[in-house]
Amino acid sequence: MVQITHARIRDEATGEPVKISAEAFDKKSDGKKLCLCPDEHCGAVLTHYKSYMQTYYDLQTGEPYQLKIPAHFKRVLGGPAHSESCTAVDAYTIYQNYARDIGGLSQQHGAFVYNLNIMTDNRPAPLRHARDLSSAFGSAHGRIEGIKTRASVKMSEGLNHVRKLAGLLDRTEFDKHYRDSILLRDGGKSFTLADLYEDDSVRLFRAAHARAKSGAAPTPVLLQFKPIVLAKFHSKKELTIQGQPVVVRGGDGNDYFVSVKLHCGSKDIYDSVKQGLRSGERSFLLYAKDARVDLIEFAHKKKEIQDGRAQDRAVFVHVSIDRPEQLMAWKPHNGQLDLEVAGMELPVQHKPPREIPQQLIG
Repeated sequence: MVQITHARIRDEATGEPVKISAEAFDKKSDGKKLCLCPDEHCGAVLTHYKSYMQTYYDLQTGEPYQLKIPAHFKRVLGGPAHSESCTAVDAYTIYQNYARDIGGLSQQHGAFVYNLNIMTDNRPAPLRHARDLSSAFGSAHGRIEGIKTRASVKMSEGLNHVRKLAGLLDRTEFDKHYRDSILLRDGGKSFTLADLYEDDSVRLFRAAHARAKSGAAPTPVLLQFKPIVLAKFHSKKELTIQGQPVVVRGGDGNDYFVSVKLHCGSKDIYDSVKQGLRSGERSFLLYAKDARVDLIEFAHKKKEIQDGRAQDRAVFVHVSIDRPEQLMAWKPHNGQLDLEVAGMELPVQHKPPREIPQQLIG
């Protein structure tokens, strides 16, 4: 049964239809309201399910793992069916079909699992062979006949280009909570798409700074990168391209300009980004093995600012790209598209935005 992220209810004050998200739905205040499909031409009656953690078993190892299933609405059992042209069903179906088409192993409750095989250096790609995954279940979970199928072969191929991750981002833009139930496996490590993706350079800096201070192992990142257009912020000699800065107030009371500095592993990659900028591209999607903050570089910059010797206040998150599969021109789809229901834009009930402190880790 289709999981839907919003429902249509009547505003008690005005009597007008409004959309309410499954995440913001409150059983006490909203539980007695009639919830309808958000498509005004669809008469399906919906019921709400809150977010929960679901346990699955890895097909290769048999080990349990958990994924977050986002809050959602489903059609009431025995109630009216969705119309054939229902736009809400279409959005969910497009996402589900794409996930399967690129090799996602479909789990119960709408979750998907992928192998993440994007190479991040110039070593030869490993040879991968389809394996009979039925042995992973053995006596504990019962032997599954014929499990060595098209799905297991696709799992072996995995996500081998950033464009496949871009497709997942595009098709979950209608509700980003579905990214919590997309599991990406990289060797012995696992990440959700929500954990991997970052579009905020300040959050990226804070996370990379914290890892550097703790000595934690690097983690891969899927990053929206917006370069500065002016050529003076690019170095053909060092093959670096600087991203647009964000001004934040540091814990020492000084302002800093935080940005991503892209290190290109070859002249071809550097030239491809530059050509994209000349062609009008202003946003790129990068997959990198880690994002780094140089603690010594940062400490020197802070000292220069405090002593009044700094020529600028730029601090960087360093990201390296060595292969063309790691980079493409890309920008997010308009997240408000899901508010346009059958040609009518509905007001939306939602929780107030969370305040994000602007203080940089210092």
